[in-house]
Amino acid sequence: MLMTSFEIRQEYKLAKNPKAQIKILAELNCCHINDIKDVLRGIEVVKPRKVFRHSSDEAKMELYKKGKNDYEIGRELNIAPTAICYWRKKNGLKAIGKKGNHKC
Repeated sequence: MLMTSFEIRQEYKLAKNPKAQIKILAELNCCHINDIKDVLRGIEVVKPRKVFRHSSDEAKMELYKKGKNDYEIGRELNIAPTAICYWRKKNGLKAIGKKGNHKC
């Protein structure tokens, strides 16, 4: 093998498609797939974190002015409600509605 066991494990853990990565690692290391599987035995795949889209303050403000609460704004912009709550407090805005706003 051309790569160390550590390097093989790192590449596998970071792969978007772990199954396909095994074949790629075997080809890169000029070895059989089973050799790579032996190195990887017991390794857990780290799933990539969900990437949140950054939206503009204008988009948040527009939804806030329409009377949407933190959850509704977050759902519409694909942002965590805690991030909306933080943004709202940072801008000195009051929570909308009794339900739907969480403590942040």
